[in-house]
Amino acid sequence: MTTPRKPLLFALTALSAVLLSGCMMGPDFVKPLAPEVKTVPGAPLPEATLATPGIKGGEAQRFVEGGVLPAQWWKTFGSAQLDAWVDEALANSPTLVAAEATLRQQQALAEASLGSIYPSVTANAGASRRKTSAAGFGGGGVRGSIFNLYDTSVDVSYGLDLWGGTQRGIEGQRALVDATQYQTSAAYLTLAGNVVTSAVALASVQERLQRAYAILESIKDSVRLAKRKYELGAASRSEVIVVESTLANALVTLQPLQQELAVARNNLALLLGRYPSEFDAGSFKLDDLTLPQEIPVSLPSELVARRPDVAAASAQLQVASANVGIASANVLPQLVLSASVGSQAGRPKDLFDQTIWSLAGNLSAPLFDGGTLRAQKKASIAAFDAAQASYRSTVLKAFNEVANALSALVTGASELDAQKTSYELDAQVYQLAEARYRLGAANIFEVRQARLTATLSEQSLISRRAQRYQDTAALFQALGGDGWNSRMPPPASVSAAAP
Repeated sequence: MTTPRKPLLFALTALSAVLLSGCMMGPDFVKPLAPEVKTVPGAPLPEATLATPGIKGGEAQRFVEGGVLPAQWWKTFGSAQLDAWVDEALANSPTLVAAEATLRQQQALAEASLGSIYPSVTANAGASRRKTSAAGFGGGGVRGSIFNLYDTSVDVSYGLDLWGGTQRGIEGQRALVDATQYQTSAAYLTLAGNVVTSAVALASVQERLQRAYAILESIKDSVRLAKRKYELGAASRSEVIVVESTLANALVTLQPLQQELAVARNNLALLLGRYPSEFDAGSFKLDDLTLPQEIPVSLPSELVARRPDVAAASAQLQVASANVGIASANVLPQLVLSASVGSQAGRPKDLFDQTIWSLAGNLSAPLFDGGTLRAQKKASIAAFDAAQASYRSTVLKAFNEVANALSALVTGASELDAQKTSYELDAQVYQLAEARYRLGAANIFEVRQARLTATLSEQSLISRRAQRYQDTAALFQALGGDGWNSRMPPPASVSAAAP
């Protein structure tokens, strides 16, 4: 014959299993798929860019569909000095130190969130001296008593995760660690790209300033020649004034270049984590660099997988998804189980003679809160929609940056070739004008104009050479690369699940 206790025990066991299993409120996060586009660039790419023979940095660059971008892509520029600067920046930049500290903070908070799935156990011990009144027990006119009370207890409290709000909180905290981790990876990538482009800018302005000094010496020679011809009666005073005016203008044009050099040097020092007074760039030149000639072109799925900012936006989307589950669970009833075991005595030696205990369950449900909880749920859903839009915007930005960088490589190569031709012609015009002036067949105004045109053309040629290196670095940065994953610990979302 079945005793009444067995069905009751079975029912309690089944109820406990249902309560402990609970259900997960809110959407189950699914990582967004790569966009359904076939290519990244906005227009078809040629097999290779135009080559400019006879100039360093004018080599053709070949586009390799599905090519692999090296983890340390800056080493493809073939400069030991550039490699050393990038390594120094990655080791010393305060920006990266702050990013890594923020990551450690989020990892610690994620560890702390795991405590919410376990019972809370607290040990208590106390001693007190009390005076009571008999009136509190219905006695009248009876004096109270004074006594000592010693007590110890162990209290256990456990909030059942009926609706998965606790698990959603852990999920959201882990996703926040992932987001911070990918943002740190993006900071590494951005810093490396900025060091490369700043170093190229520094080399460019140093070379342009060096050429400006050479032209200045040439103008000084022209001043001496004009004065000599004036003394011999072969030139007018106006010709001397024109040449002296050209010299004065050349001295004036040096000031912006010198300022540009100071800014470029200070910017690079900042990226390296140095003070301006501690940094000396030396004689770093564009000729020290080698233009990478194989350019990888990623597929859309590969680009989405490699870009750390896209991965960070995906993790932020998961955070928003988990918050929807938390807000949904908060609207529903909550059950907290508690237990306590201990003892009380009037003397310390009698403290453990008798045990006292209690078991309790507390079920609470929001009946009226002025609509706060439901409004918070609506707000979390709106935040999730905003995170979806932000993710899509990040993906669009990634594709836009890569497409622009690829286009810049194509057009930049053509511009460099055209600028080289223009400079060569302008230089020939200047040489002819100078020769004719020395023979007395041209006036100083023609020489001045030809020199100015050739000078500006040469400065532009140097800038366009530098731009090819910078455009290449910008593309490598936009492609993301895989090397940053090896620098960081595995994302929290792929670590072992909480018990």
